[in-house]
Amino acid sequence: MQSSKYLSTSCSMWRIVFLFAVLHSANSNPITSCEKLETSLVREATTFGKRALSESVKLLQRIIDAAERLEPNEMDRIILDEITTFIERASHKVDFEELNDLLIWLMDFLDLYYHDEQDDSPELEEAEGLVDKLMRQFGFDTFEKNLEKQLYMFIERTEDHIEAYLRRQNIKETELPKWFTDFKDESDIEIKYLMLEDIIADLDC
Repeated sequence: MQSSKYLSTSCSMWRIVFLFAVLHSANSNPITSCEKLETSLVREATTFGKRALSESVKLLQRIIDAAERLEPNEMDRIILDEITTFIERASHKVDFEELNDLLIWLMDFLDLYYHDEQDDSPELEEAEGLVDKLMRQFGFDTFEKNLEKQLYMFIERTEDHIEAYLRRQNIKETELPKWFTDFKDESDIEIKYLMLEDIIADLDC
């Protein structure tokens, strides 16, 4: 997973909030096709993100509870404190921008864990910390695989939205068709997620 972040601007976030308000207002004027696309992408991203966070919080909380009954060392305590902070943030109502920040933290966390998991030698297992052992015990490998499947399905749905929009619109002069070609050609699913976050922020409707 990549550690670079595509951050949305405050202006873009307010525009997205406005779009949701417009969609749910029965007396509002019709919105443009671009605004419908933007809102559809935000809705898909929000649905995926909330589900991923909900499932990760449940699993990480089990690790926290189990660790508290044992004797975490100083390094384990640092990791557990980071996990606790993540759980606290993810357990509250979050806006679209914070939702993405939390997902990026989760991706980086899984990246670090699975980097270490590449070497499953007995020496590594003997030297691994308490948090690593608990992650093995509670099936973080299965969780990561399921999360990746959900991410693939989410990306496929967003591609359908964008492709349908491009078929309807005569926008060859904009950057979106070229971006979409690059997006479809990208093989790394997590880079595609970050590219999608970027285009949501940059859509000029």
